[in-house]
Amino acid sequence: GTTAATIDASGLILLTPITDEEVELTSVVAVFEDANVGEDKTVSITSATLSGVNADNYTLSLAGAPTAIASITEAYVETYLITLVANPSEAATLHGAGLYEEGEVVNPTATLSEGYQLIGWTLGDSLVSTLSSFMFNMPAEDVILTAHLELAIYSLTASTNPIGTGNVEGQGEYTMGDTVTLTALPDSGYQFLNWRADGSLVSSSNPHVFAMPAADVVLIAHLADEGASVHTLTLAVSHQNAGTVTGASSYLAGEEVPLTATANEGYQFVSWVDENDVVVSTEPSFTFSIPDANTQLIANFELIPYSVTAAINPEGTGSIQGQGEYTMGDTVTLTALPDSGYLFLNWRADGSLVSSSNPHVFAMPMAEVALTAHLADERASVHT
Repeated sequence: GTTAATIDASGLILLTPITDEEVELTSVVAVFEDANVGEDKTVSITSATLSGVNADNYTLSLAGAPTAIASITEAYVETYLITLVANPSEAATLHGAGLYEEGEVVNPTATLSEGYQLIGWTLGDSLVSTLSSFMFNMPAEDVILTAHLELAIYSLTASTNPIGTGNVEGQGEYTMGDTVTLTALPDSGYQFLNWRADGSLVSSSNPHVFAMPAADVVLIAHLADEGASVHTLTLAVSHQNAGTVTGASSYLAGEEVPLTATANEGYQFVSWVDENDVVVSTEPSFTFSIPDANTQLIANFELIPYSVTAAINPEGTGSIQGQGEYTMGDTVTLTALPDSGYLFLNWRADGSLVSSSNPHVFAMPMAEVALTAHLADERASVHT
């Protein structure tokens, strides 16, 4: 708000001026009772000055000076609109658009979408900044700032192992989403095994075709002498849809290979076993030494057990059948058995109604279940 006031001096009267002498009130200062926005504010004159040809003939006294009632309203401040535009629109989320006063410092910011990079911000045809976040002084006009963006360029490099046993076609620069075709060309006397990154299996296909990610990619084509002892490692899961496994491919005997088993929702990993059901590891991720023979490993998963617990309210007025451990999807039948003189009302969880049926039959979720059977005295006033 503002406490500035304009005093109309012509509305103020000087007492006992001498006829025909020139004297008037000027520079009148008034003060509001407080600075808060509102109605019916008392305004008091605190000082004034006499001016005019004959002003020196007078002494000014403000004793008994009048007060007035006025309103304080919000001061009008001119604001201007800054609009932010991303080009292309999907390449970034922009922050900082809105209304600002002239000279106010604005912080336009571009949060880049995956796979994009900023070229620069422009105002009209002028480059304003090449930073994703910068400071901008608001002019006395509406403005449109445009963030220009482009797909970032990522590199694909590949080599052969052993070195000097072949070549790789398809290396170069790509942008996110580009289709990449990487082909290993073994020299005479060598055979292709697989593609790996940081020692982990990526693909057993040659050529290896994939969509370029938003990152640089480094792959190694593993080759082997055509006379080498190469064996196939096959991986399987114990239950369909229980989980996934990675690491199956062709390897040289004696290679140390990282394998990983990942449980799906509702399941947990138990162990790796071989074709004879002998436990190889109880860790979901481990390093396996390739034997001098084709091998199959199986990742064992099991459904996670969850508990069903139930209580009676009021305590000591009955019992419950059906509590125990269940796995996802099991059919649970929970039955409240009221003592003589009591009747069943409903099942609740954390105070909220779950069911009015007794027994309560439901499919076990992937979570612990705790229910309370609410009972009542047969003589109580029970309503539907």
